[in-house]
Amino acid sequence: MFNFNLLSSAIASTATFTGIENPVSSSDRSKSIQQWLVFGASAFLVSIPVFVQAPLVRLYPTISLLSTIPWFVLSLILIFRPKTQLWGDLLLIWCMRKSWGKVGAYFYFGSLLGTAITDVYFYLTGLMPYWRQVMHAEPELAMPIFQSAIGQIDTPWGIGCAIVLIAVLLTVGLISLRDLARLQRSSF
Repeated sequence: MFNFNLLSSAIASTATFTGIENPVSSSDRSKSIQQWLVFGASAFLVSIPVFVQAPLVRLYPTISLLSTIPWFVLSLILIFRPKTQLWGDLLLIWCMRKSWGKVGAYFYFGSLLGTAITDVYFYLTGLMPYWRQVMHAEPELAMPIFQSAIGQIDTPWGIGCAIVLIAVLLTVGLISLRDLARLQRSSF
């Protein structure tokens, strides 16, 4: 069963509200906003490759490979500027061995977890054959395959699996945010 107390405590520790019992300073509010921005950016950076990068790899693998260079350069530019270091760290998952770039490394590991959970969902709901068909189909023939796949997941089993796996991802993400907030509070 999903623990709503855990969810609410994770949200309460990362989100701040003014006007409730203890007014929050603007410094605390900006830190909370930054945490949610990082969380949102991470979610965005995890989901975009699924919808953009996968078809790009299939249709234009060279362009996909070469697009790594601007991302790498952008991450280096951002990571060496104090105001944008966190965002550069998110893009550069390079230096984990030297305990440098931890945000990016943890983002990478989180992406792997998300990918693993997505794969589990594909296997549990029987979507792998559809994925293989889409990868080999001409782009104009992909829509009927997608519609068949939607029919496969639009079942009580498919919806139930999705709810459970989304709850797992949200719980892991919110616990991480709560722990991050705790660490930030203890370091001051």
